[in-house]
Amino acid sequence: MNGTTSEDRTNYYETLPAECLDLALFLEADRMRALVLTEEKLRNQREAVKEEKRLRVDNQPYASSFETADALAYDAFAYRHPVIGSMDDLDRATLDDARDFYGRYYAPGNALLCIVGDLDPEDAFARALGASARCRRGTPPPFRVDEPAPLGERRASLRDLHAALPPSTST
Repeated sequence: MNGTTSEDRTNYYETLPAECLDLALFLEADRMRALVLTEEKLRNQREAVKEEKRLRVDNQPYASSFETADALAYDAFAYRHPVIGSMDDLDRATLDDARDFYGRYYAPGNALLCIVGDLDPEDAFARALGASARCRRGTPPPFRVDEPAPLGERRASLRDLHAALPPSTST
């Protein structure tokens, strides 16, 4: 069981034997309908994400270059901001923010379920429908951002302390 997040999606997955399909469906339906958010859980997850940011972004060569390129490329679109956010973003996130996000986006109408394995497709589909029947309905409003046309060249210079080679000292 694990998950990943990118600019466009959050992906959760379980790897189980085919005879455990009902368990996998229960876990996904439970994720959609019964998440209990508390200050303690938020603190725990906040610290886990901060550590992941330190490990996968802050201490990786060229990561700051990718973040800078996205910030230069967009003015309004969400790609302007790193998926993992900043330490300040993480520190400012509140329990109400998390509950609002969960309430808005975690519903079967905003999800795609993919089942792979030695299963009968019609049976698996029927079982998935049954598992999601107890979840709340709805989809978030359509997402639209008007990105303005660039007004000219944009440049940035940054020093990456984790890059493989030190900056050149020759002139």
